This record gives sequence, structure tokens and C-alpha cells, in this order.
Amino acid sequence: MNIISLNSAMSEKDTVLNFGGLCMSEAAGPGEITFDENMSDRYYPFLASGGGSILVRETPGRCRGLLGKDAVARVSDVGEGDGAASKFFWGERDTGLVLTPDEKQLVSMGTKIVIFPDKMYYDTYSGESGSLESYFTTVEGVNVRYTLSRLDASDYEYDSSPTAPESPSDGALWCDTSGSPAVLKVYSESSGTWVAVESVYVKISYPGIGKAFSEGDGIEISGSILEELNNVTVIMAKDDDFIIVTGMTDGEKIQSTPLSLSRRVPEMDFVTECDNRLWGCRWGLDNSGNFVNEIYASKLGDPFNWQCYEGISTDSYRASLGSDGPFTGAVTYLGYVLFFKENMLHKVFGTKPANFQITSLVIRGVMKGCHRSLCIIDEVLYYAGQAGIHAYDGSLPVCVSEKLGEAVLKNAMCACGGFYLYVFADDNEGARQLYVYNTRRGIWHRYSPRNAEAVCTYGGNFYYVLDGALYVMGARDAEREALREYFGEIRESPASEWCFETGELAPRDGYHSYISKIQLRVKVGRGAALRVQIKCSEDEPFKSIGVIEPTSDRLFTIPVITGRCHSLKIRLSGKGDVTVYSLTRFIERASEYTGGLI
Repeated sequence: MNIISLNSAMSEKDTVLNFGGLCMSEAAGPGEITFDENMSDRYYPFLASGGGSILVRETPGRCRGLLGKDAVARVSDVGEGDGAASKFFWGERDTGLVLTPDEKQLVSMGTKIVIFPDKMYYDTYSGESGSLESYFTTVEGVNVRYTLSRLDASDYEYDSSPTAPESPSDGALWCDTSGSPAVLKVYSESSGTWVAVESVYVKISYPGIGKAFSEGDGIEISGSILEELNNVTVIMAKDDDFIIVTGMTDGEKIQSTPLSLSRRVPEMDFVTECDNRLWGCRWGLDNSGNFVNEIYASKLGDPFNWQCYEGISTDSYRASLGSDGPFTGAVTYLGYVLFFKENMLHKVFGTKPANFQITSLVIRGVMKGCHRSLCIIDEVLYYAGQAGIHAYDGSLPVCVSEKLGEAVLKNAMCACGGFYLYVFADDNEGARQLYVYNTRRGIWHRYSPRNAEAVCTYGGNFYYVLDGALYVMGARDAEREALREYFGEIRESPASEWCFETGELAPRDGYHSYISKIQLRVKVGRGAALRVQIKCSEDEPFKSIGVIEPTSDRLFTIPVITGRCHSLKIRLSGKGDVTVYSLTRFIERASEYTGGLI
């Protein structure tokens, strides 16, 4: 007689004490969850409910831009229909600055906040505001006067002729008109020769011509009867009724036709600040209607001037690029300016125009429409690319969102609160989601879907605007009093419900093993509710096995008897404060022989 020996059943207990957050794939382990809403790792390694916010300000109108500086600056819509516009607010102050109702880029530079694409500014120290650009055009029929002048505005006294004066005295001036253009020369008695004056200036006189500009402004002149002045030049000196620029005239000239002067800011797709300059980029038509693919920098310490080219260290800067495709974002990172395209990074090196260099790297760049996703946490730059959320430390980008599965995050918008990265993005179905990433532990969670209008970081906390209302998320209990002092009345806005589903809990070894029981260790707060559901087959829906609603904070050990099954998932849902401390699996191991399909 043949006797068959079978291995006796073995029991094993496995306890999960570290919860690893969201993992939307088949590879999710017992300590990971395949779906969650409003869960957090605030009590890591435990899993806790979260997703709540604090409402700090209710304001009407859609928010078009948000910036955290010494206060929270915002651009909000006012009015409707033909009277629709946006206004700029500095903290609780209405600055009176009226803007167009579209998306804004707010960039901090010293005490100023510059606003694009409107090309406006607000000084947070002085309260001054206005346009970065300036224009002036003379009236036809009112004379414009051109004269040779010194920088102190005194006119030169000179002889003008094609031949040199006879018997000149030392220091005599002669305007040599024998060639074109004319040349102003001074007589040196010691050498007996006429020497060209190195720097010659033209004073343009007209009532009020200097009021709209400042000394040192780079301006563009058009319509002048002196052709060489119809170009970009720098105002060397000025008063209300005249400006002095580099140039030459062979005598006093009078013009009665219109003369136009302009200090213009380039059309730019994205703007950032680095080393006391504003930097911008443009792929498209410029101010003159020409197609460009360029990078710009303002004059040192001067966001008003982008056309100062005097050959000195404080000059403006402009460079053309050979890469293809539109720009998708710009940021200042570790002292360098980075300009992104979808598959390209342009990095600017140098300290002044004479040594500025631009290097180009073919890497995974910022996805189109995700320019607001650029965010720096712990000296690492995060942004949304075509393959997900990337982390860039100055070498090569690394994708950190593999656990979110194959979802393509479009129109992403990011900001940080501490070491957390908050990501608003559209999923594959076009629904707006909020993902939260713990950058130090690599843990993802998903909060209730919400369509934020703008985000920023202020005081180390994450702020967002939803339906015109300003919220702060992730603020610690100790910070609530500071929020009350700054904003006045604040109101808690907890998440309405929370939910999560575990990954596959059944063993995946080659033995005929199964789960016999699950044991949960959970703390449920007063007024909270906890529902436990299980799913023992992929073809079956979740079924409820119980609800807990304590009248005080309590710690529960919840046994879940599953019966013999080879697939098991658990869903916990509810409302209020709940913390999951552990999940224990009781595993029964038997023979490799299954006797057929399981």
C-alpha cells in the first residue's frame, strides 16, 4: 500500500506597522493602499485621516495669481461683463492697481512685486505702483529742438564748416561737416592738431519730454529727423523739459513733426528673478511683430529697463536660442536661471552680460501647461513632466510619481508646505485631483478633488484659493493663534469624509496559503465614525462587516474573520479623526499541491 504524506498546515502572523501610502499598481504591498481619499502620514509610521484646511479669508471673484512674500499678495476679479477687470491686493490692502482679467505671474524683486503679462509693479515698502513701460509722443506743430550739449545740459559753442578755422585758440571747438556724419573736434595747441571729442551728446528739448523717464533709462526713439537717433539709446541726463542722449548734430535742428520715445518691456512667456535681475523668455512674436526664440535679462536692479546696452556690467541682456518648440517654464534654482521646454533645459551661467553663457541639455522638461508646477523643497526642484512628477537636483531629473500609476498629470500646479509637495492636476478622465507627496519619506496620498485657482507658500505653509476663498493646509496646532492674529477670524474646514483601500493582502507565494483572519488596531476619535468592509474576490463588491461610532476617544482592536480565501482587500471609511496603528494578517500555510485551480 502506498501512503501519501502531506505537509501539516502552518500558521503565521504578519503585522504591518509602517504604512507606505498610495501605490496605484498591482505591486502594492500589505502596508500600501491602492486608493485613498483624505488620508495622511502626519503620525507616520501610522496612517491617519487628514485633508482638512483652515479658511482664513473669504473674498469674491476668481483669483488670478497668488504670491507669498511679507504678506499674501493676490490678484482677484472684480466686476462682470464689459466692466470685468482684476485688482491687486497686498495682504488686506486694496492697492487700487487695476489689471486685465487673466492668469498672472507675480514675481518678487526686492521690495517690488512685478505682474506679468500686464507689465505692472507694486512697491510693498513705498506703496507706489504703475507700469514698467513708459511712452511719450510730441504734438505735431509744436517744435522739438536738437542741440549739441554737455552732460550738465550746457550747450557747446563751436564753428561749423567743412574746413578747419584759421588761427584757433587752445580748446576751440569745430564741427567738421566735410563728412557724414559730422564730427566735433577740439584744438590742442600743444600738438597743433584737431582731435575728435570722444563722447558727444544731443539735447532734445520739448515741454514735459523728460517727466515720463529716468536718467539711465534705455529708450527707443522713432520719428526723429536725425536718422542716427532712430534707434535704442540710453538717457544720459534729463530734466522735465529735455533729455540728453548720445548723438551728433552739425547745428541746431528744429522738428515740428511727431517724435516718439518709449521704454518697453519685452513680451515674455515666463519670468523669474535671479541676482537682482528679472529674467524672461519668449517663443513667439515680439513687440515689433517678429518671431523670436530668445532669453532676456533686465538691467541690474532695475525691472523697468530691458534695452540698456552700454558695454558695462549693469547692462540688460538678450540672447537667441537654436532649440525648437515653445518654452514651458522658468525658475531660479541654486543661483542659476533655468528655462524649460518639454524636452530641453537651458541653464544660464555667469554674473554679468560679458560672461553670461547658456548651456542646453536634452532632458525631460516641464510639460506644456505645467509652468506653475515648479517648486523647490529641501534644495530639490520638483516639476510636472510628461512622465509624471520629477525631482531635479542639478544633474538629471528622476521621476518620483511611479506609485501614482499610469495617470498623466496635466495642467499641474504645485506649492510646498514644509517638506510636503502639494500637486493639483488633471487625471486621465480630466478630473481635478490633489496629491500630497512627503518628499522625505517618498509617500503619496490623495485628498478630496478640488479645483484650486492659485497656490503659494507663505510662512512655511501651503495656501490655495478655491471659489475666491483663501485656505491654508497643513498648519500645525501651534500656528493657529498666529493665523488668527494675521487674518482675524479663521474657520476650520475639515474633510467631510475619508476612505482607503488596501492592496492585495493574500499571500503571493507558491504555497496553498490563505488569510484566516485580519486584526486592526485603530484609534477612533470622539464624534468620528469608522466603517470596515472586506472584499474576498475580485469579482465581488465590498461588503460591510461593522461600523464604530464612539462617544469618546478610544482605541479598538478589530478582528476581521475572513474565512478561507485567496484574495482579500479591506476598505476603511468614515469621518472624523481616525488613526490606524497596525494591520495583522493571520496566514495559514499548507501544501504546494492545490488539486486544481484556486
